[in-house]
Amino acid sequence: MKQSIKERVHALRMTFHPNSIKAFIIPSTDPHLSEYVAPHWMSREWISGFTGSAGTAVILMDKAGLWTDSRYFLQATKELEGSGITLYKEMLPETPSITEFLCQHLKPGESVSIDGKMFSVQQVEQMKEELAAHQLQVDIFGDPLSSIWKDRPAMPDSPAFIYDIKYAGKSCEEKISAIRTELKKKGVYALFISALDEIAWTLNLRGNDVHCNPVIVSYLLITQDEVTYFISPEKVTAEVETYLKERQIGIQKYDEVETFLNSFPGKNILIDPRKTNYSIYSSINPQCSILRGESPVALLKAIRNEQEIAEIVAIELIGSRQGALFHFVEDDLYVYKFTFCHINIYSGTKKFFGKDRNIKTIGIKSCQIATFNVSGYVFRYFFKSRTICYIGIINTMYSRGCFRNMHFRIDT
Repeated sequence: MKQSIKERVHALRMTFHPNSIKAFIIPSTDPHLSEYVAPHWMSREWISGFTGSAGTAVILMDKAGLWTDSRYFLQATKELEGSGITLYKEMLPETPSITEFLCQHLKPGESVSIDGKMFSVQQVEQMKEELAAHQLQVDIFGDPLSSIWKDRPAMPDSPAFIYDIKYAGKSCEEKISAIRTELKKKGVYALFISALDEIAWTLNLRGNDVHCNPVIVSYLLITQDEVTYFISPEKVTAEVETYLKERQIGIQKYDEVETFLNSFPGKNILIDPRKTNYSIYSSINPQCSILRGESPVALLKAIRNEQEIAEIVAIELIGSRQGALFHFVEDDLYVYKFTFCHINIYSGTKKFFGKDRNIKTIGIKSCQIATFNVSGYVFRYFFKSRTICYIGIINTMYSRGCFRNMHFRIDT
């Protein structure tokens, strides 16, 4: 039988005493600090029942809170009802920060526990500094939900696939060469990449591990001598394996990355402290000098090549489908308005924009969001039932990476 939110929070609290936990913080991210995550890492949603894409849960033995921003105030209020979890509305003057909340309810000398894989190096160091001022410590514990989340979704295992150079514009070899050139300028021997979009861009590989995000859960290590790709074996097809071998890219298991880094012999390694989780950082060989800075990939992939620019131009040609959708909406609004609802608009968006010739190759990259009436004020609303309503925004993202936002209104 499915557990209630209160039962889940109680189960988590039962792990506190044996492990000397006084408070546990659960963010909305994954080991790659992603904004959108695979179901396996939807820990904050599972423990709180709040389904918005952004929020942080804090569980104490006798109190629990969830912090989220104004996009989700209405949604969170409804979803947290009866859970015993208090909503804390971020950016309002009366709302305490998570640090302030912890300082109010913990005693000097006590610790705040976190899973080091779910926080960046920068976040942990900032948290340590803020809490130390109140004689509180940060305990890097691990993932307590692993023992209580019985029906937890498995790690994503969808196969990786090659992103054709006719879309990428530059080969994997060219990109790695450019990265190494940037590293040499700064005297850097190795670069560790954790951000999934940067890995996908560098290797010209894509995947379906995260809903509506064409990324592969993996890590990448580039040195001046070799490239090592950390990925679960079941994700590597024969085609991708051949592709990587031809480019002299070594393959290691995803879950062995920390062991590998612990014995890494390089003289130095560059990490981005905002994009690398604390557990990865802590696992790096102490004999290796850790350099901090922005990954050169972020700037290199921001410079569009000729083929990428051509694809951006091609996006605009899809505008004719937008006109067809307008016609569809207007017919329902003015002729059949009593059937105008979330489901109709969602279906219409897929009908007219799902014909993009690249959908079969790349896949749909964002859910269509259609919101109306009261729901029109909930920015990330996903409908669950047919509702008659009149105000809304449609948000569609094409396979080539472009959003279209449309607003319709009938005065009431």
